[in-house]
Amino acid sequence: MTLNPFFDLKARWEDFEQANASSMQELEERALELCKVAGFSRDLYLLGVETVIDQRYCEEVNCELVPNLLAARKAFCEKIKGDARLQNLVEFWDPEKFNMSANLAQNLFFASPKEHFMTIEHVPTDPQISAFLKQTGFDVLLSDIGLKIATTMVELFADVSADSDLLNRYSFISREDLPEFGRIVNEQKGGQRRRLKDVDRARLIALALKLIPAKHRLGVLDDEMRDKIVAARAQFIESVGKDNERFEFFDPETYLTTLSIEDNLVFGHARLDRRDARQKIQQVLQELVRERDLIVPIRRAAFDYHVGVAGAKLSSHQRRLICLVRALLKNAHIYILDETANSASATDKELRTDLKKLMSDKIFMFGVSNETVAEEFETAVHLENGRVIER
Repeated sequence: MTLNPFFDLKARWEDFEQANASSMQELEERALELCKVAGFSRDLYLLGVETVIDQRYCEEVNCELVPNLLAARKAFCEKIKGDARLQNLVEFWDPEKFNMSANLAQNLFFASPKEHFMTIEHVPTDPQISAFLKQTGFDVLLSDIGLKIATTMVELFADVSADSDLLNRYSFISREDLPEFGRIVNEQKGGQRRRLKDVDRARLIALALKLIPAKHRLGVLDDEMRDKIVAARAQFIESVGKDNERFEFFDPETYLTTLSIEDNLVFGHARLDRRDARQKIQQVLQELVRERDLIVPIRRAAFDYHVGVAGAKLSSHQRRLICLVRALLKNAHIYILDETANSASATDKELRTDLKKLMSDKIFMFGVSNETVAEEFETAVHLENGRVIER
């Protein structure tokens, strides 16, 4: 028999004393320095712009970050709109306009859910949203759009072989769900359409809400429907309340804690009909955050980035560097690194040099199979099958 732990899951478990720090802020400053030594700073920035930060982070670590990001958002918008070469790169959130590069869920609700478990699949069955859809007639409108999409997808991919990647690349119906949508389509064919079951209607509504018009050019959305969707936004805000606890509405004056830093800065979507839009937007953002001294705060925000199960969202190289920084933070007396930064490249050589300087007052053992690299160290011991064969 085992018992549930009594430890506080929200408690801070960091050992500040061992890391020669007196607070979380000092610990993170130390971590930033070590990330620079490890050559992880650029990756940290890229993870930072993808990070979703919450109010607790701002209160504990960097209370000025959110106001600075909002100011940068305004400057970004002015820069895009004021430069003829950049004007067509972004579709900004506008309560009076339909965003062709966003999905129907974002266009209809003009908000982002605060509850992390609420995916598009859960939206149609949510009591509050379901009531709104029925009240406005969008339960029927969206299920009709979903049926048109499902019909097209089934016709296109029904005969695609199981080992083909076409379905994963071009369809937003998974291979596992395709048979179910095929059944729904068959039941709705001809003049004697069956009444949709609630579960099937929910499937079709969820499918419709995933539609991104600029990406999925299926011809299922006309100007009249787009106007209806924009007009329904005010009704949704009224039905749930602007200051509700479940949804964050897109407001240019508000930092959205449900979106990443980059999504907050852009406050819209890169246009999907412009192949180079996202790349150019990132270049403009990097220039902007550099001018406003936001690079280091964004790197610091990356410490709240969710890496996934066992670091699944990170590359193997990133995981190795993070392990290295974590080990260095422990401020141990003895360090043993095996096959880490062991190539003859200039980057690895620079890292080894920095590590030797950092550990000049510690015992530092470096395992490597490259004899040229071994010559960089004061003392070399050659091992074979766990035995010393040469000093």
